[in-house]
Amino acid sequence: KRYNSDVQAKYMALHAPRCRFLTATAKLYQRFCVHFSALTHLLTINRWLNRSLDSAVPRVVNNMKLSLKTFSFLLTLVFSSLALVLHGYLGHFSRYMADDFCTAFYADRLGVLRSTWFWYLNWSGRFSASVLDAWMGTLGPSVLSAVVPLTIVVWLAALTGFFLSVLPPLKNRILISFALGSSSLFSLFLLTPDIRQSLYWGQGMRSVVPPLMMGTIQIVLLNYVRSREWTRVQLWLWGTLSFVWALVAGGFSETYAAFQVAALAISLASMLMFERPKFSNTILFLGAGLLGGFFALILVILAPGNSERQSFFPPPPGLTGILAISLKSYLIYLAELVHLPERISAMLGLFSLAALAGLQLKQEMNARLVWIVPSLMLVFMFICFPPAAYGTSDAPPSRTLILPTYFFLLGILIWGFVVGNLLGKKQSFLASTLLPALAIVTITGAAFLHSISLYQSRTEFIDYAQMWDQTEASILKSKQNGASQVFIPVTQNWASLNTPNDNPRFWVNVCMSRYYDVQILATTESIPPSP
Repeated sequence: KRYNSDVQAKYMALHAPRCRFLTATAKLYQRFCVHFSALTHLLTINRWLNRSLDSAVPRVVNNMKLSLKTFSFLLTLVFSSLALVLHGYLGHFSRYMADDFCTAFYADRLGVLRSTWFWYLNWSGRFSASVLDAWMGTLGPSVLSAVVPLTIVVWLAALTGFFLSVLPPLKNRILISFALGSSSLFSLFLLTPDIRQSLYWGQGMRSVVPPLMMGTIQIVLLNYVRSREWTRVQLWLWGTLSFVWALVAGGFSETYAAFQVAALAISLASMLMFERPKFSNTILFLGAGLLGGFFALILVILAPGNSERQSFFPPPPGLTGILAISLKSYLIYLAELVHLPERISAMLGLFSLAALAGLQLKQEMNARLVWIVPSLMLVFMFICFPPAAYGTSDAPPSRTLILPTYFFLLGILIWGFVVGNLLGKKQSFLASTLLPALAIVTITGAAFLHSISLYQSRTEFIDYAQMWDQTEASILKSKQNGASQVFIPVTQNWASLNTPNDNPRFWVNVCMSRYYDVQILATTESIPPSP
């Protein structure tokens, strides 16, 4: 038996490589047969469907041919939407931080209107942002998990409506509008210097995102008013809406209030140049909006709370100092826009998508727009910097730079429309093949890399949310047990905002202590469990 087993072992060792080779070859051949069979069936089904559809509904088939241009819009829509879904997923783990406790405390104590008046007198003239902060404070922290996803959905809907309103009837118009809206929003989140504070943090988001959404919807309303005939009463109602809309939008931010007045003034002046003696729906809507924006700017500037807030900063510099600070911070911001490859890729992709849409525009645009559009874009972006230079004698906070970034991307889109429209007359290889390929590679590449980065950061958001939920439960339990002082662990948040410490007079400690109605102190030492 031992002899037979030795011979068998030697035989197997001698022929093992040949056996493994034959086994691997057989498995490879089996896989090839399976895939070849599946491919054959798919091709057969495809031919059968094409014949059936060609004979039954030839017009539908012709309209749905998947050209390279259509494929570029479809693929960019899918990849950019994936990034937006991940942004909404991370925003689902938002919690109260820093200033959120202050606004929530006063909203619960004074109510929405009185707390808004309190902040207007004692801190800031941003009356619209104070109303929204107070309203969110009365709802409590339980609604925070839905705020960011809902904001992204509403913003995407507003951008899609914007493109539907400005684009003429085109082939695949809805797909193009969705792709442009999704790619624009994804690019905005990618290019914003501090998206965590601009989008995920409630207090930061509520002063910069709502006015941008309202400005987008305002353009949609303007195009709707221009496209129809209205009675005198209806026109005055539209004018009233435009006034109120601009008044509310300007109350969210000093920066947006200044930009809104400048944009509406330039738009109104341009319309008056083309329609001098003629009163039109457009002039009424823009004029009423300019008046509302001007009132909003005055209310924001004259707020008594501005002097209280400015006491924490150096005195405002002169005009030369304001321009120097603004120009320096503006140039630094422009340099940061292009310092990452995925950001450059997103810009090129968005420009290519807009150019693809512009190729289909039948009405020829003025060639001078090629340099007018980027010039106005740079001017509007610069307008966002002097308000901060005057108020804080410094560059704007990074979370507010989402405002010039939004205007920058809108400028790229309009510029792309113009260039695509001018290229459409030639129908060259550049217009028909290179632009779709460039849009596919750049947008999908940037969105894919950005999605990976977002997915890898999920543990940071999940861990902080779980930690804070446990900390809040401990605070409430200790308060219920009659404790007058509660110690919590020192934990840094993902937004890099101030956190409570061991100083009871530190402003974050004061806000949290008022909100929970118990003294809150943070410590790095081990904390015994609540009794």
